[in-house]
Amino acid sequence: MKKFVLTAAVVAMPLGLVAGTAGIAGAGGPGTDVSHATITCTTVTGGLKFAPALTTAGGQPLNTNVKLAISGCTVSGVAGVTVSAGKGAGVLHAANNSATALAGTTTVTGQINVKWSSNVKLASKTSTLTVTATTGGTSGSYASISIGSGQATVSGDFAGTDSGTSPAMYVESTQTIGTFAGELAGPKGIKVLTIGTDGTHLLGNSLHLG
Repeated sequence: MKKFVLTAAVVAMPLGLVAGTAGIAGAGGPGTDVSHATITCTTVTGGLKFAPALTTAGGQPLNTNVKLAISGCTVSGVAGVTVSAGKGAGVLHAANNSATALAGTTTVTGQINVKWSSNVKLASKTSTLTVTATTGGTSGSYASISIGSGQATVSGDFAGTDSGTSPAMYVESTQTIGTFAGELAGPKGIKVLTIGTDGTHLLGNSLHLG
């Protein structure tokens, strides 16, 4: 009898290991496909760092380093997926470091990659915005930067039903127009635009993909 019990225990051990391994394999599956879904986020903070700094004269190629913290997100078009936050990073390249980049449309190249934190594993884990233009403007006392339809495409997660052709991002600076004017009048120019909603803003920052 003792021999039978011992033999059963030995047989059961590999079966348990197999079951555990199957669970691990399932957890490492391809993830939920949200490529045709949409996401709208109502909080975007972070910053743009200009290298070299924006100046009145310009004349040098411009690299803009983008860092974004994204939250307040709602997912549509797929069941059972919630997104708690996103982190965006990338570099945009323009031909000129003139401060006119903050007023009007500027042609750019480059990408912004957004990595999402979600309740389930996503198939791509990242949305890639390939940006071709940005539009600068003013909103009350602050500078605004937007990426609208026709100015970027999305691949990966949340490309939507239009093959990722209509993303939209709108952000406002925490620095006032007066602050930027003072920096332009100085020797160093504008090095950073901080994204946020400190102070009295007319519009909220937002990101929509899909």
